[in-house]
Amino acid sequence: MQEPGRDQRFGLARIDYDTLNRTPKNSYHWYRGLITAHRARTEERAR
Repeated sequence: MQEPGRDQRFGLARIDYDTLNRTPKNSYHWYRGLITAHRARTEERAR
């Protein structure tokens, strides 16, 4: 049996548990775009 938490993976990055390398998932890129767009609108209103 694997350790708890290794069968279902959540979060914005995949983790290779052997090397601990993180690889961004598609949701990471989507969320990053959302934050960037929101920041741009917020800065535009502040002017």
